[in-house]
Amino acid sequence: MAAGGKPPRPRRAARPGQGAAGYLASPALPVLLLVVAGAAGLAWMHLSDPATQRVSDKDGTYVGALKAGLRDGHGTMEWRNGNVYVGEWQRGEMTGQGTLRFADGAAYEGALQAGLPQGRGRYAFPNGNTFDGAWENGQKSGTGTFRYADGRAQVGTWLADKPTDGAAWSEDRRTAWVVRDGQPTAEVSLSAAAAIAESLGLEIPSKREPT
Repeated sequence: MAAGGKPPRPRRAARPGQGAAGYLASPALPVLLLVVAGAAGLAWMHLSDPATQRVSDKDGTYVGALKAGLRDGHGTMEWRNGNVYVGEWQRGEMTGQGTLRFADGAAYEGALQAGLPQGRGRYAFPNGNTFDGAWENGQKSGTGTFRYADGRAQVGTWLADKPTDGAAWSEDRRTAWVVRDGQPTAEVSLSAAAAIAESLGLEIPSKREPT
């Protein structure tokens, strides 16, 4: 059990691998974020709120604030493929706090910078795995908690999207391991694992994903 995977650089970025460490095996990674269209060539209309515009293009429809013809402020983008983003924009980019939901059930909620996770955020994979923690430039970087759909969990630190040190627990939380170089190694007491989590400012993962 290890924990990693990243969404690479925009403008066309791929979603992180659903396993805990690394990308999906497929050479063609699914699209995480679509290119945010510029103002040129867009059809738009004023809504009742003068600060809110509706903008449509070949990719979908945006409803929200515009500044100098660019998405800027709070707005919602609905792509024709079923993906939806609700949140903050700056100069045409998804920057600030927001929620991205994908047609296949995946979702990211948290801070973004130029369309990539940046700061604290939670990514839920279609297979039920989740990562809740720190991101930098679209990569897991800092402290976080990775939960598997089967109940296993890991807390620790990530660097450049790769897990480093921390602690891991079995599905029933009755067995724990110390994590070194991203991999559970020696079995440790539950109190020792709890101390590792506390030292990172993290809680022992509950058996059920918090709602």
